[in-house]
Formats: sequence, structure tokens, C-alpha cells
Amino acid sequence: MKQQLRQKDTQHQALQQKYAEQREQWLEDKQLVDDWSEEVASIDAFCKEVEGANQDLEDRLVRATEKHQVDTMAKDGEIVILKTDQELVIAAKDVETEYWRRACSPKNATLQETVAQLTAERNEIKRKANLQKKKI
Repeated sequence: MKQQLRQKDTQHQALQQKYAEQREQWLEDKQLVDDWSEEVASIDAFCKEVEGANQDLEDRLVRATEKHQVDTMAKDGEIVILKTDQELVIAAKDVETEYWRRACSPKNATLQETVAQLTAERNEIKRKANLQKKKI
């Protein structure tokens, strides 16, 4: 009987030892699971922050794109106005040029006739001077 008690006591101690080892392993495993859960929660929170920042950036990009399109359309409108104004100024200058060309055309013909007459007179004077030189 003593021997049976010793055996039972030894078995009981072995079971207690095994239980303590298993309990220790279970606590370590639980701690690992808890650590990983905290890590996952931290990563989830970080991902939500990044998604929020990404959404903010996308919203800013959309607003900037819309503003750029509005600015571009305004600039295009200004360019059309400037081109139209330029074409009107060119047309006005063309009309003014044609007016002055017509106004100066008779004067130009008269001027050309005067230049031709003066050239002829000068040539005549030179010819007479040459004749006088030959006589002397």
C-alpha cells in the first residue's frame, strides 16, 4: 500500500509538473496572441490613418484639377478676346494704311514727275556745261 501511495504520489507530482509546464506554455501562447492582437490593432489604426490621409490627398487633387480647369478655361477666354482685339487692330491698321496709300498715291505720282523733271533739268545743265567746256 505504501508503495501504491508512493506511485500515486509520483504520478500525481508528474501530472502536476506536466500541468505546470502546459499552463506555462499556455500563458506564453496567450501572451503571443495578445501581442499579435495589439500589433494587428496598431496596424489597422495606422492603415486607417493612411487611408484618411490618402483620401484627403485625393480630395485636394480633385479640387486642384477642377481649379486648374477653371483657370485654363478663363485663360482660353482671355486668349480669344486678345486675338479678337488683335485682329480688330490689324483690320483698323489695314484700313488706315489703305487710306493713306490712296491719299498719297497722287502725291507720289506728282513727286515722281517732279523728280523726273529735276533730273532732266540737271542733266540738261550738265550737258550745257560740258558743251561750254568743250568750247573753251
